[in-house]
Amino acid sequence: LLDKDSDGAVDAVELADGLRKVRGDVNFEESLAVAVERVLQFDQEGKGKLTLEDFKTYVETLAETLGTNFHEISELLVMQVLFSESGNSDLENLAGALVSEEVTEAIKEEEEAQNVMSDVRMKALFMLFDA
Repeated sequence: LLDKDSDGAVDAVELADGLRKVRGDVNFEESLAVAVERVLQFDQEGKGKLTLEDFKTYVETLAETLGTNFHEISELLVMQVLFSESGNSDLENLAGALVSEEVTEAIKEEEEAQNVMSDVRMKALFMLFDA
């Protein structure tokens, strides 16, 4: 439903479309910003996309936050995505297709930067200059 290009992962643009279908009150830019945050948070492989396992972790976290279970939240999400009248317009789908690869690459770069900053050696180096 979300993996429109059938590559086995959900990129930020695909996730943004799903978010718009679930929450019709957000515009394209807002949904893309939220999707980028979610990919950054849950992408464990550093590919700039959510694999099935990453997406499962995202939904489990969402369910826990909402005080429900995985089954109920996933059923709600599937129903919303399937039957929602909202989502991206044709123009937004075109814009998403045009920027999808750039967004994925930007997410990968951000993930790499976060990994570098979380490295023990980088923290030690930072502490030297922060004194």
